[in-house]
Amino acid sequence: MCVIAIAVGECLGELVQKFPVYNAINVYVRVFVDPDLAWVTSIAYWYAYASIFANQSLAAASLAGYWGLSKTWQAVVFYTLVPITLTIINLAGVFWYGLIETIGGLLKIFLVVGVSIFLYYIAGKDGNDYITEGVHHDARYVSDSVSAICYCFPIIAYGFLGIEIIGLTAYETIDPKNLKWPARSVAIFTCIIYLMVTIGESLNVHWTDQNLPAIYSGIGASDIAAPQDPPSSSIVIRATYYAGYKTMASFLNGCLIFSSMSAANTSLYVASRTLFGMTQELRMAGAQNWFTRRLRVLAKTNGRKVPVPAILFSFISFLWLPYLQLIKGYPIQEFIQIISISGSVAVVMVWASVCLAYIRYKQWLNICKTGITNDAPEYLRSHADYNASTFLSLGQPALAYIGLFGCILILAFASTTWWETRANFGKVASAYAAVIICFIVYILIKLFSRPFSHFIRPWTWFRHLDADTAVFLDEMQRLKNNRTRPRQREDEAVQPTEAETTHYSKDHLTVTSPGGTGSFNDRPSSGDTYGPPPTQSSVDRRPPAVYFDR
Repeated sequence: MCVIAIAVGECLGELVQKFPVYNAINVYVRVFVDPDLAWVTSIAYWYAYASIFANQSLAAASLAGYWGLSKTWQAVVFYTLVPITLTIINLAGVFWYGLIETIGGLLKIFLVVGVSIFLYYIAGKDGNDYITEGVHHDARYVSDSVSAICYCFPIIAYGFLGIEIIGLTAYETIDPKNLKWPARSVAIFTCIIYLMVTIGESLNVHWTDQNLPAIYSGIGASDIAAPQDPPSSSIVIRATYYAGYKTMASFLNGCLIFSSMSAANTSLYVASRTLFGMTQELRMAGAQNWFTRRLRVLAKTNGRKVPVPAILFSFISFLWLPYLQLIKGYPIQEFIQIISISGSVAVVMVWASVCLAYIRYKQWLNICKTGITNDAPEYLRSHADYNASTFLSLGQPALAYIGLFGCILILAFASTTWWETRANFGKVASAYAAVIICFIVYILIKLFSRPFSHFIRPWTWFRHLDADTAVFLDEMQRLKNNRTRPRQREDEAVQPTEAETTHYSKDHLTVTSPGGTGSFNDRPSSGDTYGPPPTQSSVDRRPPAVYFDR
């Protein structure tokens, strides 16, 4: 799984360094793959982190049960006060959010490293040798080791959620040069600390411990008992408690609660910025219909450039979810787990989209390689001015294919919960509800936004990669201009200057500026392309006030 995570990180790391644009994942998929797929990717990404924001409150409340905190106080503190506090932090602006998360991130790194060392110390002192027993399959779930590996594959993958967040925060970096180190190292560093903790846990807690967390939170099983002595299913807490360090176990429980709240804070930031990016495009496109005009409200910002409506909407969307925990009944608990797991599945689909975008970017480079070598060699990795290096860049685009194939495997192995046991609604919905819904949305967008002749020919759905080098360079320059455009308030950003005008129609966009006039067809032309982008006679002039693919 580390190989897949690093492959995804390598793809996004190179693109982010080259094009640190706003709402980067959406933009990369839109420019290199398909504008309609970009919309679906953004919807899935927003859903994932908006639901994770709520699920982290549930996780923190569950951890607080270690101290005997009643359900009532869990609801007051973690279902109500904590989400409100985190929302206020996000409303305060990116400076305060960044400051708090920088401090919190450093504390979490120290926590992970410290916990790992402590677990190794316990194992050495007590002589635990659980890990020497090797790998075994649990007969309650699967009948052989191969099926067990397939079963665990998605579970491990979901632990790497967040390696793609660098794509969302890139635009708000003051100096793009500061992106180089995090873009290159986030995925690799995540794999290292993941392995450190996992090995430490395996050394101290036997795999047959009945109080360990239920696989997939017990989805599809109604006989999951609450953990006892200590009343926590956290492996770190149980290992520390078994070793006799009860006070340390209580302290670490508090640290885990802090980590959950920090993760919730980040989730709200990601969800709100993703939602803002989607609706900002609608706002730039002008009036379309009643529904999109209402959605454009979410693209507004206040005087500090904070997307207040997007933050509040993301906060409210799943605010109700933790309160369902107070309702007794297995169907309610199963529904909560479906939301939780499907959010993780949605992020894996986003990873696949990133890898696909990178593959298409490299294909376009190869198509125009001769012209690029003569006119813009800085886009070639072999050139001295190429400024988007990663640790494993020599392995591209093979790594991108590995990442894409790996994401497909993760989605395929999500079905292992019913390979050898009875399938039910909970298992199927957890694995594929997000996939099915996103596919339906994608088909509906194609059906209602494109000509029927285009819809019935799926091989034309992806953007045509033009062999004209000028078209490629225009598109790349537009991506760079997305970064360099002056940062106005978003509700003012669509206003053209006196020398620039923008004309919209349902299917066509024309941009007139001092450097020339260009047009872009929203619907495919007879040649099954998305039409030529606006020409740009000079890369040094100010970019047009608006350019929108849809």
